[in-house]
Parts: sequence; C-alpha cells; structure tokens
Amino acid sequence: MKTSSLRLPLFCLACVAIPFLSSAEEARHALVIGNNAYLHARPLDNPTNDAKSIATSLDQVGFEVTLRTDTDLKSMKGAVREFIQKLPKGSVALVFYAGHGVQVKGQNYLIPIDAEMAEEYEVPDETLSMDTLMRGLEQAGTALNILILDCCRDDPYSRSWRGTRSATGTGGLNMPSDMPQGMFIAFSTSPGRTAEDGDGVNSPYSAALAKEILAPGMDFEKVFKNVGAQVAKSTGGLQEPWVNTKFYGNFVFNAGPELPGTTPVPMTNNAPASNSPATVPGSPSAPAPISPGTTTPDRSNTAPIEVIVMEEPPFAAKPAVDPLAKTRKFPVLKQISAKANDIIDQQKWLSENGIEPLFLAVPNAISGAPGDLPPNVPARAGDMILVRAFRDDETGYAIYGEDFSAGPFLTLWTPDFGNLVGQFDFSPYRNAPKVVAGDENYVDQATRYATVVDGVLYVSHAHNTYAKSSMGMNAYLTAVEVATGKLLWRSAPLVSNGESFIIKGDGIICGYGFTDEQDYLYVLDRHTGKTVSKTLVKSGPERLALIGDILHVRTYNTDYQFRVN
Repeated sequence: MKTSSLRLPLFCLACVAIPFLSSAEEARHALVIGNNAYLHARPLDNPTNDAKSIATSLDQVGFEVTLRTDTDLKSMKGAVREFIQKLPKGSVALVFYAGHGVQVKGQNYLIPIDAEMAEEYEVPDETLSMDTLMRGLEQAGTALNILILDCCRDDPYSRSWRGTRSATGTGGLNMPSDMPQGMFIAFSTSPGRTAEDGDGVNSPYSAALAKEILAPGMDFEKVFKNVGAQVAKSTGGLQEPWVNTKFYGNFVFNAGPELPGTTPVPMTNNAPASNSPATVPGSPSAPAPISPGTTTPDRSNTAPIEVIVMEEPPFAAKPAVDPLAKTRKFPVLKQISAKANDIIDQQKWLSENGIEPLFLAVPNAISGAPGDLPPNVPARAGDMILVRAFRDDETGYAIYGEDFSAGPFLTLWTPDFGNLVGQFDFSPYRNAPKVVAGDENYVDQATRYATVVDGVLYVSHAHNTYAKSSMGMNAYLTAVEVATGKLLWRSAPLVSNGESFIIKGDGIICGYGFTDEQDYLYVLDRHTGKTVSKTLVKSGPERLALIGDILHVRTYNTDYQFRVN
C-alpha cells in the first residue's frame, strides 16, 4: 500500500479547471447551413429543416450557434469567413452542412443555391470548397473541428457535363486523402454514394444526429457510431454513414444528465446532506485542497478516510493460491436464447426483462444539477469530475476522471451515499507498459465497474480500442483488499471490458469483445482470478444482469439469455 505521491488532490473545494475538452466548459461554436431552394438544380425538401433541428440540439448542449438557410455563394462564403474569424484559440468548432454537394477530381464542393455550372471547370468558382473550409478551421487554432456533411443527394450537375465524370453517372463525395490535426469529418453516407432525403421532415441522418447529440455523458465518436447504426437500419443498408478523424482526444456533447450551463458548482466535502448553500470554490471560507499523502478532513464525525494509491499492477495474470480450491463451485452457463437487437434499444431491453438501470445520474459539475445523488457527494474532486455512480446492497460507488471516458479515482460510500468510506487512486492502472506508437491517446484504461464482497474490492479496468494498441494488456479484473489496498490477484487480460460483471457464488461472470476481436463471456474464480470457462458470443458483451437463475446479456447486436447452474 502506498499513501504518498498522489498525482491529484482528491475531494478538495478549490476547484481547479477541468482539462480542455473534459466538459461543456470550453468555448463551443457552430455554423449550421441548410440549402433547399436551388435556382439551377433540383430543389430539396429537407436541408433547411435538418439545419434547424441540428441547430436546436447544439444550442441545448452549450454551442453558440450561427444558423443560415438557403444561402447564395456570397452569403455562404461570408458566413464561413465571419465564423472562422471569431473562433477563440483552443475552442471547439462545428460546421454542419445540408444540401447539394459534388466531387470533382477528388475534391469536394458544397453548393450554394445560386450555383450555375454548365461545365465541370466552373465548379471551383461557383461553390465553396471543402478544402478551403478545412484550411480556415486549421488556421483558427481550434483544438477540435467537427465537420458534418449531410449532402450528396443525387448530384444534378455532373450529368450535363461533357466528357468528364458525367459518364460514370455516380454521385457522392470523396473521403479526403489528408486533413489537418484535430479534424473530425462525418459524412452522412459512404464515399461515392448518395444520401436519402427520407419520408419525414428531416433526412434519416439529421434526424438521428439531432437526437444523439443530446445523449448525456457520451463521447462524441460514440454519438456518430450510434447515428450510423440507426441510419443503416432505417434505410435498409442503402445509406451507411462514414467518419474520418485526426483527433486523438475526448469530447462530450452533453456532459451530464442535465443540459450544461455556465455556473460553477458549489461543493461540500464529505459533509452531511443538507439544503444549506455550500461555500463557493475558491472563497475565503472554503477549505484548502488536500495535500498529497494526507487524508480527507473529518466533516461528519467519522474517522478520516485514507487515500490509497495503488502500486503499479502486473500486466500479466497474477493468480492467487486458494487452499480451498477443491471445494469451490462455479457458475455454469447454458444458453436459452439469442435475439438480434436494434443496437440502440437498450431501454426497451431493460423494460422487457425487468432489469433496473445500472448507473445513477451524477451531479453536473457545470450546471450544478444534482442528479440522483445527495448534495454531499462532490461533483468535482480536484481537477476531476464525477463521471459514474452506482450502488449495490452494501456499497455506493463513485468514479472520478478528467472526462467521461476516463476514471482513475474510485470512491466507496455507504449505500445511501451518506458517508464516504474508502478512496482508491488507480492512476497506475491506466497505461500498459508498452503501446503501439500513435495509439497513446486511445489506451487509457478507465475504471469501468466495481463491487465489494467480504471485504474484497473487485474492480475492472479497460480502454476503448483494439487490444493490439496496448499489446494485449487491457481489460483486467483485479481483487484488492479494501482495508489495506493489498493486491490479492489480477486476472488474465482481455476478460472484462463491459459495463458490468456479476459475482455469483465462487465465480465472477464477465465479458470481453471489441469490434473485429473475438467476443466471449468468461467465468473467473473469484478467490484466485483464474479463468474457469469461456463462452463465445456474437459481439462484445456490454451489460450483464442476473435475475433469479437467468443471466441476461446485452451485446452490441444480440441479446442473450443463459440459465446459470
């Protein structure tokens, strides 16, 4: 056990600014353009509606939005110029465009309503080049640029051009061969393909995006993944959105259960719940930050709570020895059913199977919205924010990280979150000793889930990319003695990267999978950490729930039921 050299102060009231892109606090600016009323081409039905829907959602998650509809060339270029000139350095910039688009000789062009192009060579003079837009954003010095293109409805121009691309009869934009650092581009359809207008007031893509932007606590790349799944399903596979990125950080559209605001959160520090106002961070009456190697102040007539800083763990299996090994009985899984799901219908899965939501709504560190927790649970801890909370019959758990994809600090509470009972700094667990060059920003192993049984803390850590990026050293379950922080055992890697795992008798049921990698349910020996069995499933296990002797398993694309014997 180590109680010194803390990387961060924990549970202090002097709220240090959260690192950039970790919340809704950074400057956010959006330019949203929708063109319907084309003068020299087929008018469109939905782009102005799409632009308005996207603008509304972005406004709700804290963007300063500039909305333009039915723009001619002069007003379109002027809006872009004005938008780029006002962007603060280090901010987030988002440009959304819906309307006609065209590709010429590998270059993409966005088309204003007054464009008149009888021949291909006229395109650069009559349109806005996507390359020009990207260069402008790059020169603005922003930290993240998100470019969203819901265009390429059937190209009405090139069919009339002589001896050029009109002979191919294809539409669609081109995936750029190069783009600036910090750029994320989302295309409503795959390269060279046209997008659907849809039957409603919005295109399938914009309708899905406007909804998903509002999802609380979700990394923005996951937002676009969900949008892609919805569009592919709603169009019967005719339209498959694509993304291209050179951004290696994290960003969340909606940082919490409530929509973000701008007021700093007053905090308490392990104090009894009350309705009285807490001191504003940084005020003269606010307590000083906790220094490295110290314990938290006693504010509820309980003993001070030591911050246990975990030693660097082994990144290979470290099983324990169990003198009662021959007497142990482990869960046996027998599949009952497997049913394809709609990917985004998790709420339906919960309701149909009588499964309670796993996570609580956490207090919003920006707006001050309390979420589901009492006011004595701080929304900030040093320069971290509260990113995940859950509980079982014996313990409450709160995880803190720089953003919603991180979480090195685990705090333990009484089940009602009335009193803090333990603090663990898992910072040394975050990064494997070897990673693939260029993937360093993807392999931060966050605390996913934890439970305490018989004085032992079982905790899982995993990152959100391929195992090869961390040389296979990812997704472990670890057993730690709560009272001392002593490491009891560590599982083999690649066994647990889902939202949860389950303790059942002498076993732990958990799961691992990622995109093209093999996907399994595992049963581990909870006394030693050794793998007892594994069961192949169709895609990565995301959520497990045990009701009676029926194990419900939610994977990316399939819902399973197993009988547990």
